[in-house]
Amino acid sequence: MRHNVGYRKLGRTSGHRRALLRNLATDLFRHERLKTTLPKARELRPFAEKLITLARRDDLHARRQVVRSYGGAVRIVGGAKRHATTVLLRRIARRMTRG
Repeated sequence: MRHNVGYRKLGRTSGHRRALLRNLATDLFRHERLKTTLPKARELRPFAEKLITLARRDDLHARRQVVRSYGGAVRIVGGAKRHATTVLLRRIARRMTRG
């Protein structure tokens, strides 16, 4: 029996798996669409939903927590990750609060 088995290892070490989820979430929020394997998508879903829930709060602490989950400090995040954070906080979170 598979009691208390909470996540898939995806054939990677824990650091590699964390980086994979961060990169998948970044791409998901930037493009609002993602093409990946089913196990990776199933593992990404709770990670992305937690970020969306944080972004819906729309306060400074929530913004910093969202940025931290991408793996960088608030001032250091640049390029694609900054764009993904902006899309998440402005477009996706507002869409999720309405409906």
